[in-house]
Amino acid sequence: MIIEKSNSAASITIAEPVSLRPGETWGIVLLLLAFVACLNVGSLGALRLALGLYAGVLLIIGLRDLRYLMLILIGLEPIRPTILSFGTLLGFQMTFNRIIVPIAVVCYLLNRSKFSYRVDRKEPLLFILAGLSALSLLTDLLGDGTFLAGAQRTFSESVEVLLFAYICYRVFKSSELSTVVASFSIGGVLLCLCIFWEHFWNTNLLFRFPVPEDLYGLLVNANLTLDRAGTLRVRGPFQNSVYLSAFLPLVLFAAIYLLVAERRRLLGGTLLVMTVLSATFSISRTAIFALAICGVPALLYQARRMGIGRIIGYASTALVILLLLYAIFPTDLQRAADLTLNLNDQSLGGTSTQDRMDLITFGVPFVLGLNPFGVGVDRAADISLLLGPDIANFFVGYSIARGVIWVGAFCCMLIYLMWRLWHEKDAVSRMLFWLLLSITATYFSYAEYWISFPMLLVFVLVHATAGPNPVESQLAMKKLVLAPQAGGTPNRIGEELCES
Repeated sequence: MIIEKSNSAASITIAEPVSLRPGETWGIVLLLLAFVACLNVGSLGALRLALGLYAGVLLIIGLRDLRYLMLILIGLEPIRPTILSFGTLLGFQMTFNRIIVPIAVVCYLLNRSKFSYRVDRKEPLLFILAGLSALSLLTDLLGDGTFLAGAQRTFSESVEVLLFAYICYRVFKSSELSTVVASFSIGGVLLCLCIFWEHFWNTNLLFRFPVPEDLYGLLVNANLTLDRAGTLRVRGPFQNSVYLSAFLPLVLFAAIYLLVAERRRLLGGTLLVMTVLSATFSISRTAIFALAICGVPALLYQARRMGIGRIIGYASTALVILLLLYAIFPTDLQRAADLTLNLNDQSLGGTSTQDRMDLITFGVPFVLGLNPFGVGVDRAADISLLLGPDIANFFVGYSIARGVIWVGAFCCMLIYLMWRLWHEKDAVSRMLFWLLLSITATYFSYAEYWISFPMLLVFVLVHATAGPNPVESQLAMKKLVLAPQAGGTPNRIGEELCES
């Protein structure tokens, strides 16, 4: 709800937040279920054919309604495998995102006159992202690696991060953050359901897909460090459980947004519980600490604005739910508690925790001695072996591949985002701040940033002019229309408006 005040009571404009219509909701649900079905057809050739037809359907939808196409792509984010590939073309991997996002770009260029309401607004974050892409190209030129290999990575990151965020920023109006979050929540619910299926039936519904032939058998059948404490860890559509852990804070943000800003307690609460259980089944400290960094401050921020009675009521409900979950999943929750309290337990992955700490201690001096523009993405794997078999740290890994100058620029962007979100006083900005801090913390546990960063940018950019959340706007509207008129006369028109 966005309010514009002027001297005349008749000029008060109230813009309601736009929500998904029932037809749009069920359409997105059916298309996401169809995508999961495509991932589970029989053979590799059938998989590629099904995904090709699916991409054709998305193209038709985009030509008719670009906004709806972007909502579908946002809904696909939680369940779309990151290395989903149609094969190789001229030595370039044709992943699903590298095909779908350019389709969205074409549809936008054909219909951009319909999305002109933000033409006059300069968004600094978009300029920063464009500068980061230009710096990536510069590291490809001045780094020690092959230019073509680096340029392919730069193109991929520009498509999956910059173009995707830019189109969402241009397509969605300032009142449509709730629509974006609702679409993402549909994919989040489906992701959690598939994780539960994977945990209880040991079948991953989201990791059966075409990848380069030399990796297909390896990825489908290998554990990829999924075993911990004698239990198979879930991974969803990602290559390993740590990538899933880095993505879950986005789902948690959607759940808290539904609870706080939209007041959809049943859906938001259900998604919140499902997200916590998904983190528990991943058997990952990264997931547990990331959700704590994102969720606890956001909920405390809301709690301080409530009365003591409501706080006691919500706390009692949370305690009952926790006891119920412990009665159903005692082993899993006890293991999650042990993970949190025993950081160095060898049976619970304590070795990996120490390795990550050693990676910072020895990695920082190591990267400072390399080319400041990086050794190149094609040589990074070989150079990284000097530090260890697995560089589970984004800052160290990208300092090797892209150079410390690129990583320094990326860190400056993170600091700018934190400063910007912290100084915007509304509740949603504070939730986004804690989400950003959580995602930044996960970068110390895995080597990529584009797993969770695109959706974070979408949330920030769509919220950039969204104004206060609906609850704050409703209170502001009442305060505005009930303000006394000149001379202290009660505002009867405002009272009637509030009653209606």
